[in-house]
Amino acid sequence: MNKTSDLNAIAKQLRVFMADIDAFMKRLQLLRDEIEDQKSLPKSKQKDPAYLDNAMALVEFRDFDLRCHQFLENSFPEIADEWHLTRVDEVVGPKVVLDRFLTKKVKLIHALNRVNVEIHDLNASPDKVKKTDHAHSGFFDEPLYPEFIEDVFHKTPLLNYYSNDQALKNRKPFAGRKVLLVLHFLRDLIPFMEGLIRLGLEPSNAVLFYKIYRYPQKKAVSDWLRAKGFTVEPTENIDNVLEELASDPALGSLQILLVEDGGFIVPAILEKHKRLASRVVGAVEQTTRGIWNIQEILKKNVNTLSYPVLSIPMSQLKREFEPQYVGRAVVRNIQALVGGTLTGSSVTLLGFGTIGQAIADSLKSEQAKIVAVYDKDSTKLLKAQQMGLAWVDSAAEAARDAKFVIGCSGNRSIDSTVIAELRHDAYLVSASSERYEIDVEELEKRASSHQEFRIQNRAVGTDYFLDPGKRCIHLLADGYPINFWGMNSMPDEASDLVMTLIFLAVVDLTTDVVFPPGIQEQAINEIAERHKVARKFLEVYKQN
Repeated sequence: MNKTSDLNAIAKQLRVFMADIDAFMKRLQLLRDEIEDQKSLPKSKQKDPAYLDNAMALVEFRDFDLRCHQFLENSFPEIADEWHLTRVDEVVGPKVVLDRFLTKKVKLIHALNRVNVEIHDLNASPDKVKKTDHAHSGFFDEPLYPEFIEDVFHKTPLLNYYSNDQALKNRKPFAGRKVLLVLHFLRDLIPFMEGLIRLGLEPSNAVLFYKIYRYPQKKAVSDWLRAKGFTVEPTENIDNVLEELASDPALGSLQILLVEDGGFIVPAILEKHKRLASRVVGAVEQTTRGIWNIQEILKKNVNTLSYPVLSIPMSQLKREFEPQYVGRAVVRNIQALVGGTLTGSSVTLLGFGTIGQAIADSLKSEQAKIVAVYDKDSTKLLKAQQMGLAWVDSAAEAARDAKFVIGCSGNRSIDSTVIAELRHDAYLVSASSERYEIDVEELEKRASSHQEFRIQNRAVGTDYFLDPGKRCIHLLADGYPINFWGMNSMPDEASDLVMTLIFLAVVDLTTDVVFPPGIQEQAINEIAERHKVARKFLEVYKQN
Protein backbone atom coordinates (compact mmCIF):
# COMPACT_ATOMS: atom_id res chain seq x y z
CA MET A 1 0.00 0.00 0.00
CA ASN A 2 1.40 3.43 -0.94
CA LYS A 3 1.49 6.41 1.39
CA THR A 4 -1.60 8.07 -0.13
CA SER A 5 -3.62 4.87 0.40
CA ASP A 6 -2.34 4.59 3.97
CA LEU A 7 -3.40 8.16 4.73
CA ASN A 8 -6.82 7.66 3.13
CA ALA A 9 -7.35 4.55 5.27
CA ILE A 10 -6.37 6.50 8.41
CA ALA A 11 -8.71 9.35 7.47
CA LYS A 12 -11.57 6.89 6.91
CA GLN A 13 -11.06 5.30 10.34
CA LEU A 14 -10.90 8.72 12.02
CA ARG A 15 -14.24 9.65 10.42
CA VAL A 16 -15.75 6.41 11.74
CA PHE A 17 -14.55 7.26 15.24
CA MET A 18 -15.99 10.76 14.94
CA ALA A 19 -19.35 9.39 13.80
CA ASP A 20 -19.29 7.05 16.82
CA ILE A 21 -18.58 9.98 19.11
CA ASP A 22 -21.53 11.93 17.66
CA ALA A 23 -23.81 8.93 18.18
CA PHE A 24 -22.62 8.51 21.78
CA MET A 25 -23.11 12.22 22.48
CA LYS A 26 -26.69 12.16 21.19
CA ARG A 27 -27.47 9.21 23.47
CA LEU A 28 -25.84 10.90 26.43
CA GLN A 29 -27.71 14.15 25.83
CA LEU A 30 -31.00 12.25 25.78
CA LEU A 31 -30.00 10.46 28.96
CA ARG A 32 -28.96 13.72 30.62
CA ASP A 33 -32.37 15.22 29.79
CA GLU A 34 -34.12 12.10 31.07
CA ILE A 35 -32.23 12.26 34.38
CA GLU A 36 -33.25 15.90 34.80
CA ASP A 37 -36.87 14.97 34.04
CA GLN A 38 -36.67 12.16 36.60
CA LYS A 39 -35.61 14.62 39.30
CA SER A 40 -38.85 16.55 38.87
CA LEU A 41 -40.98 13.43 39.50
CA PRO A 42 -42.05 12.09 42.89
CA LYS A 43 -39.59 9.45 44.12
CA SER A 44 -42.25 6.76 43.76
CA LYS A 45 -42.39 7.40 40.01
CA GLN A 46 -38.65 7.70 39.38
CA LYS A 47 -36.99 4.85 37.51
CA ASP A 48 -34.65 2.51 39.30
CA PRO A 49 -31.05 3.86 39.42
CA ALA A 50 -29.83 0.60 37.92
CA TYR A 51 -31.79 1.48 34.76
CA LEU A 52 -29.85 4.72 34.44
CA ASP A 53 -26.54 2.92 35.04
CA ASN A 54 -27.31 0.53 32.21
CA ALA A 55 -28.34 3.40 29.96
CA MET A 56 -24.89 4.91 30.42
CA ALA A 57 -23.54 2.04 28.30
CA LEU A 58 -20.32 2.21 30.29
CA VAL A 59 -18.89 -0.95 28.74
CA GLU A 60 -19.42 0.44 25.23
CA PHE A 61 -17.83 3.73 26.22
CA ARG A 62 -14.74 2.07 27.69
CA ASP A 63 -14.37 -0.22 24.66
CA PHE A 64 -14.62 2.75 22.31
CA ASP A 65 -12.14 4.72 24.41
CA LEU A 66 -9.58 1.90 24.24
CA ARG A 67 -10.01 1.34 20.49
CA CYS A 68 -9.45 5.04 19.75
CA HIS A 69 -6.40 5.17 21.98
CA GLN A 70 -4.83 2.10 20.40
CA PHE A 71 -5.43 3.46 16.90
CA LEU A 72 -3.87 6.82 17.79
CA GLU A 73 -0.86 5.11 19.37
CA ASN A 74 -0.06 3.59 15.97
CA SER A 75 -0.80 6.65 13.81
CA PHE A 76 -0.46 9.73 16.07
CA PRO A 77 1.60 8.84 19.16
CA GLU A 78 1.90 12.49 20.24
CA ILE A 79 -1.92 12.82 20.31
CA ALA A 80 -2.27 9.43 22.01
CA ASP A 81 -0.05 10.72 24.82
CA GLU A 82 -2.69 13.40 25.52
CA TRP A 83 -5.60 10.97 25.23
CA HIS A 84 -6.91 10.46 28.75
CA LEU A 85 -8.30 6.94 29.17
CA THR A 86 -11.33 7.42 31.39
CA ARG A 87 -11.40 5.25 34.49
CA VAL A 88 -14.63 3.65 35.68
CA ASP A 89 -14.58 5.68 38.90
CA GLU A 90 -14.41 8.91 36.88
CA VAL A 91 -17.73 8.27 35.12
CA VAL A 92 -20.19 9.77 37.56
CA GLY A 93 -22.89 10.86 35.13
CA PRO A 94 -23.68 11.86 31.55
CA LYS A 95 -22.40 15.42 32.04
CA VAL A 96 -18.90 14.15 32.81
CA VAL A 97 -18.90 11.73 29.90
CA LEU A 98 -20.19 14.41 27.52
CA ASP A 99 -17.31 16.64 28.56
CA ARG A 100 -14.85 13.79 27.91
CA PHE A 101 -16.36 13.09 24.50
CA LEU A 102 -16.20 16.71 23.36
CA THR A 103 -12.52 16.95 24.32
CA LYS A 104 -11.75 13.69 22.53
CA LYS A 105 -13.64 14.79 19.42
CA VAL A 106 -11.46 17.90 19.23
CA LYS A 107 -8.37 15.68 19.30
CA LEU A 108 -9.76 13.44 16.54
CA ILE A 109 -10.57 16.46 14.37
CA HIS A 110 -7.03 17.72 14.88
CA ALA A 111 -5.67 14.34 13.77
CA LEU A 112 -8.00 14.26 10.73
CA ASN A 113 -6.96 17.76 9.68
CA ARG A 114 -3.33 16.69 9.72
CA VAL A 115 -4.05 13.64 7.55
CA ASN A 116 -6.11 15.64 5.05
CA VAL A 117 -3.36 18.25 4.69
CA GLU A 118 -0.80 15.51 3.99
CA ILE A 119 -3.08 13.89 1.40
CA HIS A 120 -3.57 17.29 -0.22
CA ASP A 121 0.21 17.81 -0.38
CA LEU A 122 0.84 14.33 -1.79
CA ASN A 123 -1.68 14.91 -4.57
CA ALA A 124 -0.28 18.33 -5.45
CA SER A 125 2.23 18.83 -8.23
CA PRO A 126 5.84 18.58 -6.98
CA ASP A 127 6.51 22.30 -7.35
CA LYS A 128 3.53 23.09 -5.08
CA VAL A 129 4.30 20.66 -2.27
CA LYS A 130 5.51 22.36 0.85
CA LYS A 131 6.30 21.18 4.34
CA THR A 132 3.18 21.05 6.49
CA ASP A 133 3.36 22.88 9.81
CA HIS A 134 1.34 20.43 11.89
CA ALA A 135 1.63 22.54 15.03
CA HIS A 136 -0.37 25.33 13.42
CA SER A 137 -2.78 23.41 11.17
CA GLY A 138 -5.52 23.23 13.82
CA PHE A 139 -8.95 23.72 12.25
CA PHE A 140 -7.56 25.95 9.53
CA ASP A 141 -6.66 25.24 5.90
CA GLU A 142 -8.87 22.18 5.59
CA PRO A 143 -9.09 20.79 2.05
CA LEU A 144 -12.35 20.29 0.18
CA TYR A 145 -13.34 16.65 0.47
CA PRO A 146 -13.55 14.55 -2.74
CA GLU A 147 -17.35 14.05 -2.66
CA PHE A 148 -17.81 17.83 -2.64
CA ILE A 149 -15.43 18.36 -5.55
CA GLU A 150 -17.37 15.77 -7.58
CA ASP A 151 -20.74 17.45 -6.89
CA VAL A 152 -20.57 20.92 -5.34
CA PHE A 153 -24.38 21.06 -4.99
CA HIS A 154 -24.86 17.84 -3.03
CA LYS A 155 -25.08 19.75 0.27
CA THR A 156 -27.18 22.60 -1.18
CA PRO A 157 -30.07 20.97 -3.07
CA LEU A 158 -32.31 24.05 -2.77
CA LEU A 159 -29.72 26.27 -4.43
CA ASN A 160 -29.22 23.58 -7.05
CA TYR A 161 -32.97 23.56 -7.79
CA TYR A 162 -33.30 27.30 -8.41
CA SER A 163 -30.05 27.66 -10.33
CA ASN A 164 -31.16 24.79 -12.59
CA ASP A 165 -34.21 26.70 -13.86
CA GLN A 166 -34.07 26.18 -17.62
CA ALA A 167 -35.81 29.45 -18.49
CA LEU A 168 -33.23 31.38 -16.46
CA LYS A 169 -30.37 29.36 -17.94
CA ASN A 170 -31.62 30.26 -21.41
CA ARG A 171 -31.97 33.95 -20.54
CA LYS A 172 -28.50 34.17 -18.90
CA PRO A 173 -29.31 37.13 -16.61
CA PHE A 174 -25.70 37.59 -15.46
CA ALA A 175 -24.07 37.58 -18.89
CA GLY A 176 -22.25 40.83 -19.61
CA ARG A 177 -22.61 42.10 -16.05
CA LYS A 178 -19.95 42.84 -13.44
CA VAL A 179 -20.57 41.23 -10.05
CA LEU A 180 -18.71 42.31 -6.91
CA LEU A 181 -19.12 40.15 -3.83
CA VAL A 182 -18.13 40.24 -0.17
CA LEU A 183 -19.27 36.90 1.25
CA HIS A 184 -17.86 34.44 3.75
CA PHE A 185 -15.24 32.16 2.21
CA LEU A 186 -16.99 29.04 3.43
CA ARG A 187 -17.73 25.93 1.42
CA ASP A 188 -21.25 27.10 0.48
CA LEU A 189 -19.75 29.97 -1.54
CA ILE A 190 -18.70 27.48 -4.22
CA PRO A 191 -22.20 26.22 -5.21
CA PHE A 192 -23.42 29.84 -5.02
CA MET A 193 -20.84 30.90 -7.62
CA GLU A 194 -21.51 27.80 -9.73
CA GLY A 195 -25.17 28.81 -9.74
CA LEU A 196 -24.25 32.27 -11.06
CA ILE A 197 -22.11 30.63 -13.77
CA ARG A 198 -25.10 28.48 -14.78
CA LEU A 199 -27.05 31.69 -15.36
CA GLY A 200 -24.43 33.28 -17.57
CA LEU A 201 -21.85 34.87 -15.27
CA GLU A 202 -18.38 34.93 -16.81
CA PRO A 203 -15.84 34.37 -13.99
CA SER A 204 -13.63 37.10 -15.45
CA ASN A 205 -16.46 39.57 -14.72
CA ALA A 206 -16.62 38.80 -10.99
CA VAL A 207 -14.45 39.90 -8.07
CA LEU A 208 -14.79 38.21 -4.68
CA PHE A 209 -13.44 39.97 -1.60
CA TYR A 210 -12.53 37.95 1.46
CA LYS A 211 -12.44 39.03 5.10
CA ILE A 212 -9.53 38.41 7.43
CA TYR A 213 -11.46 35.70 9.30
CA ARG A 214 -9.75 32.36 9.79
CA TYR A 215 -12.31 30.26 7.93
CA PRO A 216 -11.80 26.47 8.01
CA GLN A 217 -11.39 26.12 4.23
CA LYS A 218 -10.40 29.64 3.22
CA LYS A 219 -7.38 28.61 1.16
CA ALA A 220 -9.21 25.73 -0.54
CA VAL A 221 -12.18 27.95 -1.43
CA SER A 222 -9.84 30.70 -2.71
CA ASP A 223 -7.90 28.18 -4.82
CA TRP A 224 -11.12 26.82 -6.32
CA LEU A 225 -12.34 30.32 -7.21
CA ARG A 226 -9.05 31.32 -8.82
CA ALA A 227 -8.92 28.05 -10.76
CA LYS A 228 -12.37 28.90 -12.17
CA GLY A 229 -11.11 32.27 -13.35
CA PHE A 230 -12.57 34.52 -10.64
CA THR A 231 -10.57 37.42 -9.22
CA VAL A 232 -10.02 37.06 -5.45
CA GLU A 233 -8.97 40.04 -3.32
CA PRO A 234 -8.91 41.03 0.37
CA THR A 235 -11.53 43.58 1.47
CA GLU A 236 -8.67 46.08 1.91
CA ASN A 237 -8.46 46.26 -1.91
CA ILE A 238 -12.09 47.28 -2.47
CA ASP A 239 -11.21 50.93 -3.16
CA ASN A 240 -8.52 49.95 -5.67
CA VAL A 241 -10.89 47.65 -7.56
CA LEU A 242 -13.66 50.28 -7.61
CA GLU A 243 -11.25 52.93 -8.86
CA GLU A 244 -10.05 50.66 -11.65
CA LEU A 245 -13.65 49.84 -12.55
CA ALA A 246 -14.49 53.53 -12.77
CA SER A 247 -11.37 54.47 -14.74
CA ASP A 248 -11.04 51.65 -17.29
CA PRO A 249 -12.89 52.56 -20.54
CA ALA A 250 -13.14 48.87 -21.47
CA LEU A 251 -15.26 48.27 -18.37
CA GLY A 252 -17.39 51.39 -18.71
CA SER A 253 -20.38 49.72 -20.35
CA LEU A 254 -20.78 46.93 -17.80
CA GLN A 255 -23.71 47.11 -15.40
CA ILE A 256 -22.76 46.27 -11.80
CA LEU A 257 -24.39 43.98 -9.23
CA LEU A 258 -23.29 44.01 -5.59
CA VAL A 259 -23.61 41.14 -3.12
CA GLU A 260 -22.45 41.93 0.40
CA ASP A 261 -22.04 40.69 3.94
CA GLY A 262 -21.20 43.62 6.18
CA GLY A 263 -21.70 46.80 4.16
CA PHE A 264 -18.34 47.36 2.48
CA ILE A 265 -18.93 48.21 -1.19
CA VAL A 266 -22.14 50.26 -1.07
CA PRO A 267 -20.71 52.73 1.51
CA ALA A 268 -17.46 52.95 -0.51
CA ILE A 269 -19.40 53.92 -3.65
CA LEU A 270 -21.49 56.46 -1.72
CA GLU A 271 -18.42 58.12 -0.21
CA LYS A 272 -15.55 57.75 -2.66
CA HIS A 273 -16.63 56.29 -5.98
CA LYS A 274 -19.82 58.19 -6.86
CA ARG A 275 -19.15 57.87 -10.60
CA LEU A 276 -20.06 54.20 -10.39
CA ALA A 277 -23.51 54.72 -8.85
CA SER A 278 -25.26 55.16 -12.21
CA ARG A 279 -24.00 51.76 -13.36
CA VAL A 280 -25.15 49.83 -10.29
CA VAL A 281 -28.29 47.78 -10.99
CA GLY A 282 -28.77 46.94 -7.33
CA ALA A 283 -27.26 45.40 -4.23
CA VAL A 284 -28.08 42.59 -1.81
CA GLU A 285 -26.95 42.94 1.82
CA GLN A 286 -26.96 39.90 4.08
CA THR A 287 -26.43 41.43 7.55
CA THR A 288 -28.04 43.95 9.87
CA ARG A 289 -24.57 45.39 10.49
CA GLY A 290 -24.22 46.01 6.77
CA ILE A 291 -27.56 47.85 6.62
CA TRP A 292 -26.49 49.97 9.60
CA ASN A 293 -23.22 50.83 7.85
CA ILE A 294 -25.13 52.04 4.79
CA GLN A 295 -27.58 54.05 6.91
CA GLU A 296 -24.71 55.71 8.82
CA ILE A 297 -23.14 56.88 5.55
CA LEU A 298 -26.47 58.15 4.24
CA LYS A 299 -27.01 60.22 7.40
CA LYS A 300 -23.77 62.13 6.99
CA ASN A 301 -23.70 62.22 3.19
CA VAL A 302 -25.83 64.42 0.96
CA ASN A 303 -26.02 61.64 -1.63
CA THR A 304 -28.91 59.20 -1.69
CA LEU A 305 -29.05 55.67 -3.03
CA SER A 306 -29.88 55.68 -6.71
CA TYR A 307 -30.42 51.93 -6.77
CA PRO A 308 -32.19 49.34 -4.57
CA VAL A 309 -30.46 47.57 -1.69
CA LEU A 310 -32.37 44.39 -0.84
CA SER A 311 -32.12 43.66 2.88
CA ILE A 312 -31.76 39.96 3.68
CA PRO A 313 -31.77 40.37 7.51
CA MET A 314 -35.34 41.74 7.46
CA SER A 315 -36.54 38.61 5.69
CA GLN A 316 -39.11 36.68 7.69
CA LEU A 317 -37.56 33.35 6.61
CA LYS A 318 -34.08 34.39 7.75
CA ARG A 319 -35.29 35.92 11.03
CA GLU A 320 -37.37 32.89 11.98
CA PHE A 321 -35.15 30.14 10.59
CA GLU A 322 -31.52 31.17 11.04
CA PRO A 323 -31.09 32.39 14.68
CA GLN A 324 -31.52 28.94 16.26
CA TYR A 325 -28.65 27.63 14.14
CA VAL A 326 -26.46 30.61 14.92
CA GLY A 327 -27.19 30.20 18.64
CA ARG A 328 -26.21 26.54 18.56
CA ALA A 329 -23.09 27.31 16.53
CA VAL A 330 -21.92 29.98 19.01
CA VAL A 331 -22.21 27.61 21.95
CA ARG A 332 -20.78 24.65 20.03
CA ASN A 333 -17.80 26.63 18.80
CA ILE A 334 -17.00 28.06 22.24
CA GLN A 335 -16.97 24.52 23.63
CA ALA A 336 -14.83 23.25 20.77
CA LEU A 337 -12.28 26.03 21.23
CA VAL A 338 -11.98 25.73 25.02
CA GLY A 339 -12.06 21.92 24.87
CA GLY A 340 -14.93 21.35 27.31
CA THR A 341 -18.62 21.93 27.91
CA LEU A 342 -20.23 25.08 29.31
CA THR A 343 -22.24 23.08 31.81
CA GLY A 344 -22.27 24.97 35.10
CA SER A 345 -20.23 27.90 33.70
CA SER A 346 -21.41 31.46 34.43
CA VAL A 347 -22.30 33.35 31.24
CA THR A 348 -23.42 36.92 30.51
CA LEU A 349 -25.18 37.98 27.31
CA LEU A 350 -24.71 41.56 26.11
CA GLY A 351 -27.43 42.03 23.51
CA PHE A 352 -30.73 40.15 23.52
CA GLY A 353 -32.14 40.33 20.03
CA THR A 354 -33.02 37.23 18.01
CA ILE A 355 -29.42 35.98 18.12
CA GLY A 356 -29.00 36.64 21.85
CA GLN A 357 -32.24 34.82 22.59
CA ALA A 358 -31.16 31.85 20.47
CA ILE A 359 -27.80 31.71 22.26
CA ALA A 360 -29.65 31.75 25.58
CA ASP A 361 -31.75 28.76 24.49
CA SER A 362 -28.60 26.84 23.50
CA LEU A 363 -26.85 27.76 26.76
CA LYS A 364 -29.85 26.46 28.71
CA SER A 365 -29.73 23.17 26.83
CA GLU A 366 -26.05 22.86 27.85
CA GLN A 367 -27.03 23.69 31.46
CA ALA A 368 -24.83 26.76 31.57
CA LYS A 369 -25.67 29.38 34.19
CA ILE A 370 -26.77 32.65 32.58
CA VAL A 371 -26.01 35.12 35.36
CA ALA A 372 -27.20 38.29 33.61
CA VAL A 373 -28.55 39.79 30.40
CA TYR A 374 -28.16 43.38 29.26
CA ASP A 375 -29.66 45.22 26.31
CA LYS A 376 -30.28 48.91 25.67
CA ASP A 377 -33.81 48.04 24.54
CA SER A 378 -36.17 47.52 27.48
CA THR A 379 -38.54 45.39 25.41
CA LYS A 380 -35.71 42.89 24.92
CA LEU A 381 -35.03 42.87 28.65
CA LEU A 382 -38.73 42.14 29.12
CA LYS A 383 -38.25 39.13 26.84
CA ALA A 384 -35.31 38.01 29.00
CA GLN A 385 -37.49 38.26 32.10
CA GLN A 386 -40.20 36.19 30.41
CA MET A 387 -37.55 33.54 29.72
CA GLY A 388 -36.69 33.45 33.42
CA LEU A 389 -33.37 35.27 33.08
CA ALA A 390 -31.97 38.00 35.30
CA TRP A 391 -31.38 41.37 33.65
CA VAL A 392 -29.36 44.38 34.76
CA ASP A 393 -29.13 48.07 33.87
CA SER A 394 -25.58 48.16 32.48
CA ALA A 395 -23.20 45.99 30.49
CA ALA A 396 -20.48 46.48 33.12
CA GLU A 397 -22.72 45.16 35.88
CA ALA A 398 -23.73 42.19 33.74
CA ALA A 399 -20.12 41.20 33.06
CA ARG A 400 -18.86 41.51 36.63
CA ASP A 401 -19.12 37.88 37.79
CA ALA A 402 -19.25 35.98 34.51
CA LYS A 403 -16.63 33.57 33.27
CA PHE A 404 -17.90 33.92 29.68
CA VAL A 405 -19.03 37.32 28.36
CA ILE A 406 -20.74 37.01 24.97
CA GLY A 407 -21.34 40.13 22.90
CA CYS A 408 -24.26 39.69 20.51
CA SER A 409 -25.62 43.22 20.05
CA GLY A 410 -24.22 43.92 16.58
CA ASN A 411 -22.47 47.00 18.03
CA ARG A 412 -19.71 47.70 20.57
CA SER A 413 -20.96 45.96 23.71
CA ILE A 414 -17.66 45.11 25.46
CA ASP A 415 -16.05 48.50 25.99
CA SER A 416 -13.68 50.02 28.56
CA THR A 417 -16.34 50.03 31.30
CA VAL A 418 -16.96 46.32 30.81
CA ILE A 419 -13.25 45.45 30.60
CA ALA A 420 -12.70 47.23 33.92
CA GLU A 421 -15.18 44.86 35.62
CA LEU A 422 -13.99 41.57 34.14
CA ARG A 423 -12.89 38.89 36.56
CA HIS A 424 -9.58 37.10 36.25
CA ASP A 425 -9.74 34.22 33.76
CA ALA A 426 -12.77 35.65 31.94
CA TYR A 427 -13.46 34.71 28.31
CA LEU A 428 -14.63 37.32 25.80
CA VAL A 429 -16.66 36.13 22.83
CA SER A 430 -18.08 37.93 19.79
CA ALA A 431 -21.24 36.50 18.25
CA SER A 432 -21.64 39.32 15.71
CA SER A 433 -21.00 39.23 12.00
CA GLU A 434 -18.01 41.58 12.20
CA ARG A 435 -15.27 42.58 14.68
CA TYR A 436 -17.40 45.26 16.36
CA GLU A 437 -18.47 43.77 19.69
CA ILE A 438 -15.19 43.91 21.61
CA ASP A 439 -12.91 46.92 22.05
CA VAL A 440 -9.72 45.04 21.22
CA GLU A 441 -7.74 48.28 21.06
CA GLU A 442 -8.69 49.02 24.67
CA LEU A 443 -7.50 45.56 25.72
CA GLU A 444 -4.18 46.10 23.98
CA LYS A 445 -3.69 49.50 25.62
CA ARG A 446 -4.46 48.20 29.10
CA ALA A 447 -2.41 45.01 28.85
CA SER A 448 1.05 44.88 30.37
CA SER A 449 1.65 41.89 28.10
CA HIS A 450 -0.20 39.47 25.87
CA GLN A 451 0.41 36.09 24.28
CA GLU A 452 -1.20 33.64 21.90
CA PHE A 453 -3.90 31.62 23.65
CA ARG A 454 -3.49 27.94 22.78
CA ILE A 455 -5.48 24.90 23.85
CA GLN A 456 -4.46 21.40 22.77
CA ASN A 457 -1.78 22.90 20.54
CA ARG A 458 -4.30 25.02 18.64
CA ALA A 459 -4.45 28.80 18.42
CA VAL A 460 -7.85 29.80 19.85
CA GLY A 461 -7.25 33.50 20.54
CA THR A 462 -5.11 35.85 22.61
CA ASP A 463 -4.48 36.16 26.37
CA TYR A 464 -4.21 39.71 27.74
CA PHE A 465 -2.67 40.35 31.18
CA LEU A 466 -4.08 43.50 32.76
CA ASP A 467 -2.63 45.52 35.61
CA PRO A 468 -3.07 45.80 38.48
CA GLY A 469 -2.95 42.16 39.53
CA LYS A 470 -2.15 40.65 36.11
CA ARG A 471 -5.76 39.65 35.45
CA CYS A 472 -5.77 37.24 32.51
CA ILE A 473 -8.50 37.92 29.95
CA HIS A 474 -8.97 35.31 27.23
CA LEU A 475 -10.05 36.85 23.91
CA LEU A 476 -11.49 33.92 21.97
CA ALA A 477 -11.02 34.04 18.17
CA ASP A 478 -9.10 37.32 18.65
CA GLY A 479 -12.43 39.15 18.83
CA TYR A 480 -13.61 37.97 15.43
CA PRO A 481 -16.99 36.18 15.13
CA ILE A 482 -16.71 32.89 17.01
CA ASN A 483 -18.83 31.20 14.33
CA PHE A 484 -16.12 31.41 11.71
CA TRP A 485 -12.95 30.66 13.67
CA GLY A 486 -11.88 27.48 11.93
CA MET A 487 -15.43 26.13 11.76
CA ASN A 488 -18.46 26.36 9.50
CA SER A 489 -21.09 28.63 10.98
CA MET A 490 -24.27 26.64 10.35
CA PRO A 491 -25.51 23.24 9.20
CA ASP A 492 -25.72 22.77 5.45
CA GLU A 493 -29.52 23.03 5.25
CA ALA A 494 -29.49 26.40 7.06
CA SER A 495 -26.82 27.91 4.83
CA ASP A 496 -28.59 26.42 1.79
CA LEU A 497 -31.74 28.40 2.61
CA VAL A 498 -29.92 31.68 3.27
CA MET A 499 -27.67 31.40 0.21
CA THR A 500 -30.74 30.61 -1.90
CA LEU A 501 -32.46 33.78 -0.67
CA ILE A 502 -29.37 35.81 -1.62
CA PHE A 503 -29.18 34.04 -5.00
CA LEU A 504 -32.84 34.71 -5.86
CA ALA A 505 -32.50 38.33 -4.75
CA VAL A 506 -29.59 38.87 -7.15
CA VAL A 507 -31.52 37.10 -9.92
CA ASP A 508 -34.61 39.28 -9.42
CA LEU A 509 -32.49 42.44 -9.62
CA THR A 510 -31.84 41.48 -13.26
CA THR A 511 -35.47 40.75 -14.19
CA ASP A 512 -38.52 42.90 -14.93
CA VAL A 513 -39.32 43.11 -11.21
CA VAL A 514 -39.09 46.77 -10.23
CA PHE A 515 -37.48 47.68 -6.92
CA PRO A 516 -37.41 51.39 -6.00
CA PRO A 517 -34.10 52.99 -4.97
CA GLY A 518 -33.07 52.82 -1.34
CA ILE A 519 -32.98 50.11 1.33
CA GLN A 520 -35.83 47.67 0.69
CA GLU A 521 -36.77 45.85 3.88
CA GLN A 522 -39.75 43.87 2.57
CA ALA A 523 -38.35 42.90 -0.83
CA ILE A 524 -36.92 39.56 0.31
CA ASN A 525 -40.28 38.52 1.76
CA GLU A 526 -41.87 39.23 -1.61
CA ILE A 527 -39.10 37.32 -3.42
CA ALA A 528 -39.45 34.32 -1.08
CA GLU A 529 -43.20 34.29 -1.64
CA ARG A 530 -42.92 34.72 -5.40
CA HIS A 531 -40.51 31.80 -5.71
CA LYS A 532 -42.28 29.71 -3.00
CA VAL A 533 -38.97 29.16 -1.21
CA ALA A 534 -40.40 27.80 2.06
CA ARG A 535 -42.56 25.20 0.29
CA LYS A 536 -39.72 24.13 -2.00
CA PHE A 537 -37.36 23.83 0.98
CA LEU A 538 -39.82 21.47 2.69
CA GLU A 539 -40.12 19.38 -0.48
CA VAL A 540 -36.38 19.20 -1.12
CA TYR A 541 -35.51 18.27 2.47
CA LYS A 542 -38.52 16.01 3.11
CA GLN A 543 -36.44 12.83 3.07
CA ASN A 544 -34.05 14.34 5.64
